[in-house]
Amino acid sequence: MKLHEAGEFGADFPWLLHMMLIGRFVVVPKPLCTKQMRGGNLSRRWKRSEAAFAARDSAAQREIAASDLPVWQKWWLQHLVRRGPARRRY
Repeated sequence: MKLHEAGEFGADFPWLLHMMLIGRFVVVPKPLCTKQMRGGNLSRRWKRSEAAFAARDSAAQREIAASDLPVWQKWWLQHLVRRGPARRRY
């Protein structure tokens, strides 16, 4: 997974976007893994700020720009990222 300006904060979002841009996903009928959130998890210690969300979104924008998609599809995806994935209060 690539780090961005905010380090590991939200790095799974641009990574998943990159994977979706490479090819199709396959639906698996049952979970293959789970994520457990505990008090000491690294992701609980991340500093959530507008700058961190902006760095994550910028990394996603770069993934879209580097893709082989037609220009109109790149524009549409970048528009969706600019609107932003749901953000929890920080």
